[in-house]
Amino acid sequence: MSFQNLQVDVDELPQAGQIEFQPLAQAYPRQMLIQHLLVFGPIVLASLIPAVLLVAVFRTPASYVVGPLLPVIPLLLAALLIPLAVRRARTAGVALREHDIAFRRGVFFRKVVILPFNRLQHAGVSSGPLQRRFGLASLKLYTAGASGIDLQIDGLTAERAATLREHVTARTGDAVDG
Repeated sequence: MSFQNLQVDVDELPQAGQIEFQPLAQAYPRQMLIQHLLVFGPIVLASLIPAVLLVAVFRTPASYVVGPLLPVIPLLLAALLIPLAVRRARTAGVALREHDIAFRRGVFFRKVVILPFNRLQHAGVSSGPLQRRFGLASLKLYTAGASGIDLQIDGLTAERAATLREHVTARTGDAVDG
């Protein structure tokens, strides 16, 4: 048997841009909104303490300017990051194909991850308290030889995550058998 290394025409390969991604659960953007509000809310409230102390203790013209500006910084950060997180949740999508699963995310920097079933070791479903409140779950996919999660798909309904896990697990067995 002799070694052959035939040339592949790049134009004949399937295009990743032609994948039809399905959106994630409708509750996912709301969950991301609440999650970010739960993070930024305490930060904004905590920034009020030094602002009030600065004005109350020093009572200088500078403290009357700097004190009220302290909470503005986390408020501006929240005003920028929260809509971005919600938009990121709306643009994410998943596609299940015959031999692989694909996941797309990102607003400014788009990322598409395609994980072939024959590389998968196992799959798991998890959900935190906030995810459970919205009926959501995360699908976690692991490949052989990796030390952590290779692909985590957040924003799936709990039922869809379980269905995908079962399908992916069955396809992984088919890939090993076939």
